[in-house]
Amino acid sequence: GFERGGVVETGVVIDPARVDAAQLDYLALGDWHSTKAISPRIWYSGTPETTDFRMTERGSILLVQIDGPGAVPSVERVHTSRNEWLSHRTDLHGPADIDALEAWFARLDEPLDTLVELELTGVLGLQDLSRLESVLERGAGRLLCLRQTGSGVLPSPSGDELDSIAAGGFIGEAIRRLKENADGGHESEDAARALQLLYRLSREGSHAD
Repeated sequence: GFERGGVVETGVVIDPARVDAAQLDYLALGDWHSTKAISPRIWYSGTPETTDFRMTERGSILLVQIDGPGAVPSVERVHTSRNEWLSHRTDLHGPADIDALEAWFARLDEPLDTLVELELTGVLGLQDLSRLESVLERGAGRLLCLRQTGSGVLPSPSGDELDSIAAGGFIGEAIRRLKENADGGHESEDAARALQLLYRLSREGSHAD
């Protein structure tokens, strides 16, 4: 038999006793993308491809064999998903951490068939943040999908980094005010990210020259 609905996960409740009442050898349930056993005769069938990073028993279908009427089914999970869904979290505080993230991307076996949910936390200087952006751009270019979650890595510019882009006039005054806010103002995170953007644009301009 086949039924579309839920046993406990949705508002559509299916009584497992219906299997016995209907004298079914096996009841396949839909509407749940992971394979899951409710009883020896009742299973969620799953989906051939994974559809979410949070799925368990994902990307599989069920091979069901029944020896005869009334026999308990033999159920085997068969992995069918072509795509790999990975969640990765890392804390970044310096060049070594960026090296480790870059190496992690390089170790992926089939990047074009891989979807990555990446959560980055930590604090980096402006130069390290610029390098991190390059690593992420290259990583995204190799993957089927790269999705970043969370608040990300916060910029923490050093004095030398700010001096390297400091100038007189409007730009110098903008850097000074952003630095003051980044050091503890009520908009410190926005100010720090603005400094990072200014630093990156400055470096790109110098390379263009």
